[in-house]
Amino acid sequence: MKESSKGWKRLNNAYNTWKKESGKKEWQQINELVEIEKRFCVAMDDDFNTAQAIGVLFDLTRIGNQYLQEGNENLGAALNLLEILGQILGIIRAEEATGLIDDVMKILIDLRLGARKDKNWALADSIRDRLAEIGIILEDTPQGTRWKVDD
Repeated sequence: MKESSKGWKRLNNAYNTWKKESGKKEWQQINELVEIEKRFCVAMDDDFNTAQAIGVLFDLTRIGNQYLQEGNENLGAALNLLEILGQILGIIRAEEATGLIDDVMKILIDLRLGARKDKNWALADSIRDRLAEIGIILEDTPQGTRWKVDD
């Protein structure tokens, strides 16, 4: 049960992170993603083999995270495909009140970045640690600070 919960969080964290970082692009144009979609359909046609279909979603997550790390424009296409396939199984959920949550997190991240700039390490660490206590992980990347719900 715990592993299933971790897997579900991993898929949804990928979806919500990609949603924040990507533009839209038609997924049908990208061969790698077309193959993912075909594998998903084969799994579902195989007597509704959800275990195999979920495995395909994890493969898609790996590809999409690679796109995210590379700044690849195909991230939006991976997002679209994850949204479509994940909704078929009912396991992808968009964050509720995403705009409000994003705004609050932006304020906290800006406060932390300001504290780091002022070399107020105690405050910067306190913000990061308090967020971690409630299950929000901050990731400092070359593209800026990202946040996600803890796996």
